[in-house]
Amino acid sequence: MANFLLSDSQLPPSGGLGNWLGDLKVGQKLTLGYAFVLGAAMLGTALGFIVADRYHEDALHEEIDAVEELYQVYRLQSSIFRVRTQQHKLIFYMGQPNLWQEKYPQLLEAVADVRHEWIDFKATFRNPQRQLKDTLPEKAAYDQLMLTKNDFDDYLNQSEVLFADSNPRNLSPTAISATQSRLFSFMHSPQVFTLDEFLDDIASLVDVTAAEYSQAKVELKRAEELRLQIITISLLISAAIATLLVLYMSRAIARPIQAVTYVAQQVTEKANFDLRAPVTSRDEIGILATSLNRLIQEVQQLLEVQKDSNEQLEVYSQILERKVQERTQELKEKNQSLQQTLEDLHQTQTKLIQTEKRPSPEPTVAEAISEFSLLFNSMGNHLSHVTDYSYMLLEMLRQYQQRYPETDRFIQDSVTQQDLESLKTELPHLLDAIQAEVAQMSRVLNAAIV
Repeated sequence: MANFLLSDSQLPPSGGLGNWLGDLKVGQKLTLGYAFVLGAAMLGTALGFIVADRYHEDALHEEIDAVEELYQVYRLQSSIFRVRTQQHKLIFYMGQPNLWQEKYPQLLEAVADVRHEWIDFKATFRNPQRQLKDTLPEKAAYDQLMLTKNDFDDYLNQSEVLFADSNPRNLSPTAISATQSRLFSFMHSPQVFTLDEFLDDIASLVDVTAAEYSQAKVELKRAEELRLQIITISLLISAAIATLLVLYMSRAIARPIQAVTYVAQQVTEKANFDLRAPVTSRDEIGILATSLNRLIQEVQQLLEVQKDSNEQLEVYSQILERKVQERTQELKEKNQSLQQTLEDLHQTQTKLIQTEKRPSPEPTVAEAISEFSLLFNSMGNHLSHVTDYSYMLLEMLRQYQQRYPETDRFIQDSVTQQDLESLKTELPHLLDAIQAEVAQMSRVLNAAIV
């Protein structure tokens, strides 16, 4: 536990998620915790659904593309079979002109349907986005079909011309028989073999497309299983995150309360007033911890004041006792000093009486003082002349420097080493100080002579 008081000014400055959370009230923390839990669960579930739906959607698109390709191939194949069927019917109806006339438009319609289905087929298989997803067998089957396409176009054109010229209403019975034989020969000519090859290529493309469709169904089923797994995992992760958030929020609220409770118990049970409750937030718990710390501090201060008062009383008692002893000792010492003073006065009186009988040395001392005075006056006169000469030399040096600022290199180095400027400043002060001291000593001697 912290052994110091954290005031509001000592709290960490607001900023960051932890400090921002510490500024919230307890009710706000609970509300925020519930919001985080629900938000994490909903967000995790939504992300799981999005990822799973993405895989499922890709597999579903592949299946739809395979179905569309298979549908286009089947329509092309069935339209070609319809042309063959209508051709055989018209050959069979050559002996019935009215019925032939009725079925002939169906042949033209079937041929038009083939050409239309071929256009749709190419539009489907030549789609750039679809070609990126085509497998190698599918591309090979489509390329092979495009190679036999020209022969198939020639077959359709020739059949249109032959059947257009074979109207039995415009032919004699003999010509009808010959035309019927010619049509049978055309239906079994080598050109028909190219149609069979074209149909075989279509059948190969059908097989490849059917295999692709089967694979797409397998991928779709696998995507659905993966979708279920992703959703389940996302739900579990969301639940785990929500649980961690609940634990974090619970500890964020419970730990400060436990810390305050522990400090209160330790202070009351062990009378340890150095403990302080940690203040980690500005909510109700932080206010409670701050109030408890202030209460503990005030109690501690009162106890310290009481302890200091007791110590001061003890010190005052000792000082009083010591002063009584010192006063007693001082009285004894003063008594002894008074007796010694009386003895000294008595001895001094005796010496004065003996001194009056001896000759006085005053004339000899006066003569010596007079001689010292004359010497100091002479020194003062000589010092005055030295001072005047020094000022004259300094003035001449100043005029020389002004008149000849550029001097010899050796002289400049010497001036720099000797610090001439300092000498010019300090020498007058030094001479004035010496002269003042000599004058003072002379006045003292003159006063002694008088």
